Amino acid sequence: MTDFLAAEDRALLERHGLGTFDALWAKQLEAVDEPNTARGGWSSVFRLDLEGQGFYLKRQSNYLTRTFHAPFGEPSFAREFRNITRYQKMGIPALQAAFFGERKVDGEVRAILLTRALDGWDDLDSLLQRWSDLSDTRPFCRPVGNWRGACTACVRCTAASTPNTFSCRPPATVTRRS
Repeated sequence: MTDFLAAEDRALLERHGLGTFDALWAKQLEAVDEPNTARGGWSSVFRLDLEGQGFYLKRQSNYLTRTFHAPFGEPSFAREFRNITRYQKMGIPALQAAFFGERKVDGEVRAILLTRALDGWDDLDSLLQRWSDLSDTRPFCRPVGNWRGACTACVRCTAASTPNTFSCRPPATVTRRS
């Protein structure tokens, strides 16, 4: 499989010698939490900061998910990467992948997914906690998907009063549940 390296992150990663699978696999970082050790392998997440840009480097070995489409297993990051690219094509904001690759090394299935950190974004849970404090005159994003009392995904609002934030509002024909 060919590795994915996002054009907008290529120069930054290459300046730091991190533009390849092997370099990202070998990079020594402190994990942000305990590794997941299920499914006969392991998966771990690391924070990486380069020139003011935050990333999350996710590495896994033999951490496979089995589905009807991959009955013998595939790295769970492969499915996550497919979903990230699917959301991007649909215009739904989600994580931005900077790098994805997988390798089979001496019978071990390894995968790497590097995503841009969501620094400065409000998560939907915290947004909903302060929902009643949001002004109806504030610019809102259009909901994407079905409205079920809380929007499942929103298009980022570039006109918001606070940079790098987004907010949701139900369509006018739907009343918000208490």
